[in-house]
Amino acid sequence: MLSSMNKNVQCTAWTGIASTLLSNGRTSASLFKLKIGNDSKTSNHSKGSNETKKLKEVDVIIWDECSMISKTALETADFVLRDLPDSPFSFGGKRIVLGGDFRQILPVIRRGTKTDLINNCIKNSYLWNQFQNFKRKCILYSFAIGSNKGKDTFVPRITCYEDKNLPFHLKRTQFPVKLAFAISINKAQGQSFGRVGLYLPEDVFAHGQTYVALSRGRSKNELLIKSTSERLINVVYKEIL
Repeated sequence: MLSSMNKNVQCTAWTGIASTLLSNGRTSASLFKLKIGNDSKTSNHSKGSNETKKLKEVDVIIWDECSMISKTALETADFVLRDLPDSPFSFGGKRIVLGGDFRQILPVIRRGTKTDLINNCIKNSYLWNQFQNFKRKCILYSFAIGSNKGKDTFVPRITCYEDKNLPFHLKRTQFPVKLAFAISINKAQGQSFGRVGLYLPEDVFAHGQTYVALSRGRSKNELLIKSTSERLINVVYKEIL
């Protein structure tokens, strides 16, 4: 839709797998040339490079799986986008659209404490107050085949009812974008699967992992859990929610 308005749009996500699910998607480290080795506090971007020139022409950046973005990465991206045109405005005046769920996995900090993880969340960045929160009212789809191929349409959220009270039967079929035999919980964020097998020989250890793992399928009937314990631990940092 933004492209049809002649807007130059760039999609990005923190992990490689999540970025492949986006149109023209790139990882955040690749897009902003973040130095992962120093917690994304700096960038290798060069004003004279071709990639930097392309980034300067972007109008809107859609940044998915925002719960995984560290505070330092967001602030470095702000510095990079300000530096391109020497702009005084946040993100160089570009529109930044964040998508995600803070019930999901947070930025990874090696041997980080709960306090470290919370402090490194983008909600604790000085930039957070500049974002406006929109609750999702509908889903945007693009037709892949047929006479409407390439066109966008909105699918509004509806409340599901039992078929017994309706004059028709409603059936939904959803195919996974990518098949996987085995995948970590962190890499599964942002994906949906027809059937999910969750193998937990040990308890989860980070905020959002249980939520992400259990919500990859559409219903509990499509979820199989193998664990050495009768109960699952759900790590939640209420300060983030």
